[in-house]
Amino acid sequence: TAKGRKSASPPSKPRSQNPKPAVLRGVQTTPAVDMTAQEITDRDAAVLESARAAKLVAVQTEAAARIAAGFSYRVDAGPLHTYQIDDTSQGHMLAVFVEHVDGGLDPHGGYWRDASNVNVAMTDAQNKAFLLAAKAYKMGIIRRSQALADLVLGAADQTALDAIDTSAGWPA
Repeated sequence: TAKGRKSASPPSKPRSQNPKPAVLRGVQTTPAVDMTAQEITDRDAAVLESARAAKLVAVQTEAAARIAAGFSYRVDAGPLHTYQIDDTSQGHMLAVFVEHVDGGLDPHGGYWRDASNVNVAMTDAQNKAFLLAAKAYKMGIIRRSQALADLVLGAADQTALDAIDTSAGWPA
């Protein structure tokens, strides 16, 4: 060293913020994370809330798919037809049903058009029965969707949430 100065020792390496995982008998482990009980509770609640949101999306998706698939109905012994039951179609059905209730004769023009644009002949009595059946089917979808949403929102933990079968109980 020049003029009596000691050579400086090399600077120590800073401790890593993310220490390397330990290896125990060939198994890689991660270092322990210090979390308070409240932090664990908050994390678990966030995970459960995220799972609830995903399950609610599954319920809404199932309901929307069933409505989009339409309502299958057979007039007397005729062939099975599928009819649209989206909100616009239901509005048309309601308007015709109100005319039936008000005593209108043949408010549907003697037929109802199915989802494939086939005019299916119906008497007034057949049309009323069809309209009531279509309403009951769609309301069954809506009610099942609501019941499942209530179950999802009321699930106390992940196990209860996992037990909810979103594919069961829908109207046939």
